[in-house]
Amino acid sequence: MRIIGVAGTAKNTGKTTTISALLMGLSRTPSIVVGLTSIGYDGEEIDNITGLLKPRLFLKKGNVVATAASCLRVGNAELEILEQTNIMTPLGRISIAKVKRDGLVVVAGPNKSQDLKIVIEIMIEKAGCDIVLVDGALNRIVPMTVTEGLILATGAARNPNVIELAEETRLICSILDRPEVGERYKKIVKDLELKTIAVINNDNTVKVIRYPALIHDDIAEVLNEHITDKACGIYIPAAVSQPVLNKLVEILDNRLQGFTIILSDPIKLLISGQPSKIMDMIKKIESLKGRIEVLKKVPVLAVTINPFYPCYSFEKGLYEPAYVDEKFLKEEMKKAISLPVFDVIKDGSESLIKILGF
Repeated sequence: MRIIGVAGTAKNTGKTTTISALLMGLSRTPSIVVGLTSIGYDGEEIDNITGLLKPRLFLKKGNVVATAASCLRVGNAELEILEQTNIMTPLGRISIAKVKRDGLVVVAGPNKSQDLKIVIEIMIEKAGCDIVLVDGALNRIVPMTVTEGLILATGAARNPNVIELAEETRLICSILDRPEVGERYKKIVKDLELKTIAVINNDNTVKVIRYPALIHDDIAEVLNEHITDKACGIYIPAAVSQPVLNKLVEILDNRLQGFTIILSDPIKLLISGQPSKIMDMIKKIESLKGRIEVLKKVPVLAVTINPFYPCYSFEKGLYEPAYVDEKFLKEEMKKAISLPVFDVIKDGSESLIKILGF
């Protein structure tokens, strides 16, 4: 895999530490050109909420970074600009730069899927990157649809209750593991406009509805008028709202048998609501013999864990470092999910890098 997203479930769950471990491990093989960009802003020295120190992003000579203009000279790495893009962000135009001397960087990349796709293409095709790491988070995960796989970084900062954290992680991974639709549906919807919802009939005819997303209360009723007994599926290319999707499922009810709800990717589903409620909806659809599938999978490849969490001391009036039991956290996470689980501080990055095929 060449495009890997690292998504933190919350601040301080170890995302930057995971990326740093990957950068360090990959850089041990000089022939591998590693690229780094971010969805939004990352690389600050101090957490602006807790006031605690944050790990910095350190790039080696030969690495490539895509970042905004105002961040190019903030770190101490020496950078050579290879190409300036036309992609603008609040922190300036995105540039592709090569590291000429090792050092720290501040990364602020594109925050839109299409812009991220363009940046990654330049990094691979023009800058010669063998792998591109994309720094992201659950609250800005939508552009991660352009990646080929995700590493999920979670930990006690998300929830210091280890049992609850492991269960939530299981649900997130299950939602992101929605199956891809078959070739029949892919052929039917591949040429449709992004701003349309499509009702697919048994004879492969399509009823197009001029709604890009499933977020307004009235759309479920509109769809009900067009979903006849001949319908076998519906394609929703853009955002979905869990309450409206629930309403659609209620309207379909006994027509769900053999019916397929198709989303462009599982991230659209993940951001629609709480993981537990999303999974309840999926189970209801499946109990009625229906399916909810995606055009493109974004698989979770591994989960990294961080026992640290910032704990507020009312007595001192500030945040202090605190930790859950690392062994217990790892054991419970491994019980909950079938994916590889790593504490990169203790385990290192070698096994994680092998999962990526390097």
